Amino acid sequence: MREKWYGDERDLVKWATLLQLARERNIRRVIQVTCLVPDGYKGTKDPRAILAADFGSEVADVVWRHFRNLDAIADLGREVGIETVIVAGAYPSERSGRDDYFRSVTKSWLSSPHDPTIIFLDPDTGLGSERTHVSPKQLLTIRAKMKADDALVFYQHEPRYDPGDWRVDRHRDFAEALKVPVAAVTRRHCDVAKDVMFLIWPADRAIEGNRESDARDQAPPPRASGGDEPKVGLRGRVVVNVTRRLRDLLDR
Repeated sequence: MREKWYGDERDLVKWATLLQLARERNIRRVIQVTCLVPDGYKGTKDPRAILAADFGSEVADVVWRHFRNLDAIADLGREVGIETVIVAGAYPSERSGRDDYFRSVTKSWLSSPHDPTIIFLDPDTGLGSERTHVSPKQLLTIRAKMKADDALVFYQHEPRYDPGDWRVDRHRDFAEALKVPVAAVTRRHCDVAKDVMFLIWPADRAIEGNRESDARDQAPPPRASGGDEPKVGLRGRVVVNVTRRLRDLLDR
């Protein structure tokens, strides 16, 4: 995950999906493995530096810490009674370093015994061999330490070039990388972030279905009709819908 994009509408959808799955499976711990790529990679300008140019570094740093604070997810977990663990170390650029990164995750958080856990792998674009991807070998490192009540959730972004039927293709690729039947993996996505999906493999059983099925995440509840409801943009709709969804979780 690129640091500069943390806190956008996709993160709202990520956590709505994770909390819904945790509720469905009665899981009380979620580990987000961020695969964090610090800003500046490939010469990308640091948004904090751009902000500081107009407002000064003190303002830029305070604003950045408030709106782009990975640790704030722990507060979300406390609201709904779920332990949230954020693995926020920088994702190594070398392949061997990335292998060590995932071994460290399993040693720190998946050692036996452990409570039922959702392990959420959050690479920048998904499965592959580049620096911002997670490789099949690394998926198997995580799988090897999972217990029967755990679930693996994987972030997958739409390919930039020749996407084709990318959801079907990446669904199949993910299952093959895990060495499980395609029917054992489901996928969820949401209309407010159409270019991403979440692939889910529960360790306890194969889930009925096939790779042609489209197991969508439930869409957020529609806004109530009424002519006096103010119009809001995409980000505003995401915030409203996800807030309603989290409120529903709290009320149950």
